Amino acid sequence: MSCLSVLLSTKRGGPNYLVPTGRRDGLVSDIRRAAYMPVVNDPVEVLIEKFRAKGFSEKDMVVLIAAHTIGTTSCLFVADRLYGPGRPDRTINPRNIPPMEIVCPFDGAPEGRCPLDPGSETRFDNHIFANIRDGFAVLRSDAALYYNPKTKRIIDQYLNDMNGSSSSFERDFVDAILRLGTIGVYTGRLGQIRRSCSMFI
Repeated sequence: MSCLSVLLSTKRGGPNYLVPTGRRDGLVSDIRRAAYMPVVNDPVEVLIEKFRAKGFSEKDMVVLIAAHTIGTTSCLFVADRLYGPGRPDRTINPRNIPPMEIVCPFDGAPEGRCPLDPGSETRFDNHIFANIRDGFAVLRSDAALYYNPKTKRIIDQYLNDMNGSSSSFERDFVDAILRLGTIGVYTGRLGQIRRSCSMFI
């Protein structure tokens, strides 16, 4: 099955990749396992360890986080950077503070939505790396990538990609996202292939 959401959001028609179907899902939902998921306030080194525990390199991590090139996030994950103690966060470009405050005002509704990649939030491209470099990243975990020498080097490599092309990013993203889909796959009689993702069958 082709990943149409990525394909359709890319104005020049790519990347187009096939997503394997028929994955067997588990039959247990345990909230304690969420502790191992990356969260927006994780320091970069913690993020690196969480991704490494699943078999991903630092480059894989940066590429997967750069999926934030499309979409929005709840103001719930932005408000602390704008209005917490000693805020606004000094890593936010001052030019980005007024637009963020309009979308996510102080004491505003947390269900407000802020674009993750301002200026390119409806297109799948490498624009998010420039936003991270220039202080326009919305999430704390995205912004922090440019303040860690390991991940900064990777971002700079993508920014210096030949002729400004996003082709290497797209290729690396497809490789990483397909491997992400194979984590913890059940085989044999374990789990089940669901017709509806929201219920057991």
